[in-house]
Amino acid sequence: MSEINKKKILNLAGELPESVATFFKQETFQLIERGSLDDPSSLDFIFVLNFAQARDVADDFLTVKNDIEIISLGNIKEIKDFLLLNGRLVLDKSLQQSDLLHFVLEQFFLKKHNIHLSSAYHGYFEETQQFAITDHLATGRSFDLLSLYAFDRDFSFIPIRSYLDHAIYYLTYLKQAELSQFPFEVEFGAKEDLFAINIQANVKNFVAEYLLDGFGDINPADPLSYLLGVMRRSCDYLDIIYLEETNKIVLNGFWNKDQKNKLVSGIGFHHIMTTEQVFKQVERQIEEYKPEQDIQAQKEQQVQELKNKKLPGGLGELQTNLDQNSVLKDQPEQLGQTVKELSEIAAEEFPDTSIADFGVEVFDQVLEKYPDQELAKKLNQKDKEHLLERMQKKEVLAAMEMDTNTIHGQGSEQDPEEIASDSVSEELTEELMKNVNADVFESLMQPQTVSGLPEDKDEFSQTVSGMPEDKDDFSQTVSGLPEDKDNFSQTVSGMPEDKDNFSQTVSGLPEDKDNFSQTVS
Repeated sequence: MSEINKKKILNLAGELPESVATFFKQETFQLIERGSLDDPSSLDFIFVLNFAQARDVADDFLTVKNDIEIISLGNIKEIKDFLLLNGRLVLDKSLQQSDLLHFVLEQFFLKKHNIHLSSAYHGYFEETQQFAITDHLATGRSFDLLSLYAFDRDFSFIPIRSYLDHAIYYLTYLKQAELSQFPFEVEFGAKEDLFAINIQANVKNFVAEYLLDGFGDINPADPLSYLLGVMRRSCDYLDIIYLEETNKIVLNGFWNKDQKNKLVSGIGFHHIMTTEQVFKQVERQIEEYKPEQDIQAQKEQQVQELKNKKLPGGLGELQTNLDQNSVLKDQPEQLGQTVKELSEIAAEEFPDTSIADFGVEVFDQVLEKYPDQELAKKLNQKDKEHLLERMQKKEVLAAMEMDTNTIHGQGSEQDPEEIASDSVSEELTEELMKNVNADVFESLMQPQTVSGLPEDKDEFSQTVSGMPEDKDDFSQTVSGLPEDKDNFSQTVSGMPEDKDNFSQTVSGLPEDKDNFSQTVS
């Protein structure tokens, strides 16, 4: 394989354990030491030992801007901050001695995923059992059977039961916010010293914001601030996977029978981006559109249905950076209304200024117009900073929703230049229109649909290609289909962590649905 096409990994963790080093001997990878690094922006991954080192490399190599993922070979407690630095995998030392290691590395670095436990991990879990949750208040019998299954095989069912309860609570919050829906499908199995639970649910437009503040300390008044943290501490390894092509979130928990070889809460995040990363990716794709490449015509579809609805009373309203004595601390609903009213005042008083450009003085002028002056006078400096940050995020999300509605104005008779001018920014529009004529721009807006199957449907396999061979490439395998195969319609869309994207609808499926496999590369 050409050196250009290899995945480049900067190793700042010293000598790698043999179990890890062996995996990276594949020609797919190129391990680089710091002294031999020529172009930092060409990196795909960086190995570190701890959070302090992750924070340093994030500054040195601009990991978020350059889309470089950080992998820690030591335990990380600051999960929220690690995620924001583009940290995506924690491989604790004990995991390096587990049978699970090869599967974890293969899933993360080679993007090989499967939504079913029985089909994933090369069939390691040969026999599994399944049930579906259709009511979060009626889980007792199913959870009891799973607990007995684990106990009968000498696994401690107490942390397993804790993991299940908090996972279902978390997914239920997503459902109440209309970001997910029943049923929640549960699959579990055991082999030798390893027990696994796979929970999956359909979701819409899942972004990192729905995870970031869920790893905090236990707070009875704010369950969403700690649900994911309890899940992580209840299992030995937690895998959180977002499969955009099937619109599913998959939560995989693993337990080691031998607690002397405990995995110490390793964690992996797959294909999960922040709203800011998604938005920047859209902008880059518009700017870098090339008419001569037909595949680029489908790029704009990636912003489809990007509507970030907040969870009730919490996920979008968490106040973990507020003082304990803050007047806003325990009033999430009032906080959301305050942000809404302040944003409206800002738009009215400063119509020509983006909230992103507001300084302290401008924000204080907005506060002077706020109807509840009694509340305004009680705000401390951190309260003001928090409110301003929330207003800025609200403005970004509103711009994303506008892009979704305008860029996908399919069938509209409006002039393409007028459609574009209502979206993103005038500067981006001007750059786009300089290089793309009206006919090409209109063709960009048209969806691409592939329907039907080949005659040899029992062995159906489809490969969609067109991604570059450098680090922006994306390859992912998804297997498994719903039971209602006659009415099945599935959207397959891959969003790489940098700039290229493919989106395609495939309707119809083979009768042999259990062997259906589709690859996007």
